[in-house]
Amino acid sequence: MSACAVAQVPNFKQVKNIDLSTAITAGSDYGDLACDVTTDGTNLYVSGLKNSAGTGKSGVATISDPLGTPSVAKLFSTGDVAGLVAAGGGRESKVEYMVDGSGNAELFFGYGLSEVHPAGTPDWKNSAFVRWNFPTNQRDGLWAQLGFTADPADTTPGYLTPAEVNGSTANRMNGLALDPFTSTPRLAVSAYGRGLLFRFLDGNGANAGNATNSNNFLSARNWRDICFDAAGNLFWRSLNDVWYAPRTGASAFGAHVKLVDLADVDTQMQNVWYIPAASGCGATILATDHNDGANYVIKVYQESAGVWSQVGSINGTEPISGVAQNGFTTDVLGFRTAVVGGKLHLLVAYGENGVNNKNAVRMYEVSGGSTFSGVVSLSGYAGNLSSEVMTAKIKDGSGTLLETLSFSPDNAGNFSLTTTAATPYTVVIKADTSLTRKIVNVSGGSIGNVNLLNGNVDTTDVVDIADYTVLAYFFDRTSGDPDWLTVDNTVGFAPADADFNGDGFIDIADYTILASNFDASGEE
Repeated sequence: MSACAVAQVPNFKQVKNIDLSTAITAGSDYGDLACDVTTDGTNLYVSGLKNSAGTGKSGVATISDPLGTPSVAKLFSTGDVAGLVAAGGGRESKVEYMVDGSGNAELFFGYGLSEVHPAGTPDWKNSAFVRWNFPTNQRDGLWAQLGFTADPADTTPGYLTPAEVNGSTANRMNGLALDPFTSTPRLAVSAYGRGLLFRFLDGNGANAGNATNSNNFLSARNWRDICFDAAGNLFWRSLNDVWYAPRTGASAFGAHVKLVDLADVDTQMQNVWYIPAASGCGATILATDHNDGANYVIKVYQESAGVWSQVGSINGTEPISGVAQNGFTTDVLGFRTAVVGGKLHLLVAYGENGVNNKNAVRMYEVSGGSTFSGVVSLSGYAGNLSSEVMTAKIKDGSGTLLETLSFSPDNAGNFSLTTTAATPYTVVIKADTSLTRKIVNVSGGSIGNVNLLNGNVDTTDVVDIADYTVLAYFFDRTSGDPDWLTVDNTVGFAPADADFNGDGFIDIADYTILASNFDASGEE
């Protein structure tokens, strides 16, 4: 883990509170509580938890248009398959979206997790993982325990053998995470107890290898959650700590180290998530913890000089458009960061099915780690640049507009802007009378000199006869005229709009600017 002297703390702005109380409620197809959430970048997928005793249903809901007008529909439920039920009283469910090596989209759903089912009992399918295949729009796999089996009709599923078990809780499956280390997509499945801590699962449900390590951290107990950074380094949550181990091979890890020491309180869900920083500084760890006096919290930690310290917390009350929201009053919280609608968001599945029945998905825009700067110039302009209001449109790689930032540079043209868009993104800059300039593959930092071509009065992004017509109409007008800023209905513009050089006169200097850029087009 590299250290940085000054860490930039992300800002978590709550932008959406999607009410699931009419879909996920006691005894529903999804179970009793909202528990985990993932996304394909457009839709959200929320897994439900059978929280009460006994067996019952558990499933996955699809939320379409989550940032607009959300709509909830059922993707899968154990109740859809004869003989398939979820263990009740388990601690959690998990859901992961994956695109396999053939480009097929798949969703893995773990239900009844953390339930103990010793090898040989007939209810092995009650705590298991299923795969939903989007091309065929159906469930096409089911695997139980850490041995895995590909067929729910198999009467001898691949349980952990006695030799693999060191402690009665070794076969409680808890964690599920995408492993980015190999070119072929894999999932890591972790167990709560000692002995075999996790295996890798390939897209077809086969055991893709057991994890090994250099100093036996795999014998530690109480693994509750796992995640990886982009390089495949491992972060995991035990009952009261967050740990880290560097990746040394496809299924191998180096010496582990404790990063965060949390309160010695056993909450129902004990999760961890790692947020990288594009600049190498400001890396962030999120971890659930006991309440802050009124609410359960997602604590925010950052590293400085090799030490991870708490720098903030998220408790659900963060306002949306100035309106405070209900806090997280229960400890069923599943979360991750992901790009939705072209921006990085923190997604939180919140499960509460009591008096308030506040099953929900919360969405927070994550900002603070993507700042770009440059020096802008406007051809032929002689005025004070700091008086000019310019725009920077932020677009994703497909050209979809994510946000529009307004700014005024200093008189030398220097500017610096921060966006919540996921990197890399495209920046399109324009002044009132300029053509657009486009800078692609921006991931923060300097975008260099941005020279804007002048002479465009209208919104066509082309310097042409229409712009010349406006200039000719206002020729010889000055800023001393009482209607300098008044729109003339004949041409639809004010005299000031044709003052390309900013000197307060419409004269030959402005004509020269227009003529030098005549027939030029913008880049948007």
